[in-house]
Amino acid sequence: MGYHGKRVVIKLGVAVVVFTLVSITVVLGFFKPLDEGVYQHLSWRNMLVEAFSATADIVFLVAVWLVLVAADIARFKRVSLHSLELGLLLFITVLLDASLKLLFRIPRPGLASIPSGNVLLSIDYYGYPSGHATRAFAIAVLEGKRRGIASALFYAWALGICFTRLLLGVHWFSDVLGGVVAGFIAYYTAEILLGPVLALAGLVGLGGLVRKQ
Repeated sequence: MGYHGKRVVIKLGVAVVVFTLVSITVVLGFFKPLDEGVYQHLSWRNMLVEAFSATADIVFLVAVWLVLVAADIARFKRVSLHSLELGLLLFITVLLDASLKLLFRIPRPGLASIPSGNVLLSIDYYGYPSGHATRAFAIAVLEGKRRGIASALFYAWALGICFTRLLLGVHWFSDVLGGVVAGFIAYYTAEILLGPVLALAGLVGLGGLVRKQ
C-alpha cells in the first residue's frame, strides 16, 4: 500500500471514530433537546424545497450516473474512471445507509413507532443517519477533488441538501449530522475499493471497458 493509500485508510479510520462518537451521543439522548428545538422551529415545506431535496434521491442520482455512463460510451467507447468511482460510491452509500438505519433503528420525526412486517420495507421509517446527507457529502468530497468553483458548488449543494431535510421535517438534526460523517466514510471506502474493483475487472476481461485517464 502506497503513501496515498495509507492516508486514505487513516482518514477512513478517523471518520469511523467520529461517527461512532456522534452515534453514542445520539443513542444516549444528548442530542434530543437540540433535535426537538430544530424540528419545532425550523420548518418550511414547499415545492421548491422538496424539488431541491429530491436531487439527492438515490433514484435521481442513479439516473444521472446512467446518463454520464452513456455519454462516456458515446464519446470514448469506454466508461471513465470518474463514472466508475461515482457508481461505486452510490452503491456503497446505499449499503451503508440501509445497514446503519437497521442497526440503530431510530424513528424519523413524528414516527413514534415502526410498523411491524418486513424489516427491509421498514428502512425508510428510520432516520439515522440521513441517506440524503450521506449521498450528498460523499459526492461533494468526490467532486471536491476538482478544486475551484466546481468544488465550492458541490459542497454548497450538499449543505443545501442537509438544510432541506430539516426544513421538510423528515430528519432530526442528529440524523443529518450522522449522515454528513457517514458520507466521508462512504467516500474513503470507495477510494480504498476502487483499486480492487479495477483489478477484478481486469481479471474477468472487462478492464478494457474502463478509460483510466
